Amino acid sequence: LVDSRAIGPLRAIPKRRLNLDSFANEVGWYGGLAAWSRLHECSAAQLAEVSSWLYDPNRLGTGYGLEREEFREVPLQYLDAVRSGASTAFDLNWASVDALPVNRRVWLVDTKNHVRVTPHDVGVGLSQLIPVVAASVDSHGTLLLIEQPELHIHPRVQVGLGDLYLQSAANFGRNFLIETHSEALLLRMMKRIR
Repeated sequence: LVDSRAIGPLRAIPKRRLNLDSFANEVGWYGGLAAWSRLHECSAAQLAEVSSWLYDPNRLGTGYGLEREEFREVPLQYLDAVRSGASTAFDLNWASVDALPVNRRVWLVDTKNHVRVTPHDVGVGLSQLIPVVAASVDSHGTLLLIEQPELHIHPRVQVGLGDLYLQSAANFGRNFLIETHSEALLLRMMKRIR
């Protein structure tokens, strides 16, 4: 059980300004917020894999991908100096700006219209799905326990979860313990096994 990860039945929607607990512990996975922290910290390849599972029509086909943005928040006194004409952008103390911490933000991107949105701007189902996908794509652990992975998502997407679990099991030698009411998910897994 030490090498397991549990995803609870109701995953939290992250706040608009997510305060990340760097390298979130395994307890945070149960409520889903550790998944969002992992998306902020993971490699670009891992983020691309989660994104691909979300938007690819041959996988889950939600129409949304993920994009990570890095930025620094510049104090208002720098901007006020530029606006007042007392300083130009080149006169700013760039060493101080470079010393500011780098922040990250993960966006959901509507792949059809290329519009960035937050989890608050889309249906609850997507925010429930992302922790499940992030945990399945992550190589940590030999046992993944998931309660109600199908919560608030269309049966077409539920079917794709079966393929996600089977691929994760094949890639990482992982076992799954899934509590579900999704007939579509079970039928897909039975079809793949057959």
